[in-house]
Amino acid sequence: MAETLETSDHTSVQRRIETLLQDSTEVAAGDPSESEDVDERAPSSTPEKPDRFLSPLSIDESSDPIGPCE
Repeated sequence: MAETLETSDHTSVQRRIETLLQDSTEVAAGDPSESEDVDERAPSSTPEKPDRFLSPLSIDESSDPIGPCE
């Protein structure tokens, strides 16, 4: 059993957190793929995201209910 979500090996939540951290690092470093002038048809030089195979997930912390779904 893991102490934190970040250390919960082999879980989708760990992959999502890794992607969030990767995205924030790329933005902070001024990643050129974040630019509007990037040709989306050109091959990407950025590494693939760890959660690319997972279904998109959106959470609105201000209005989504807390706890298990009923």
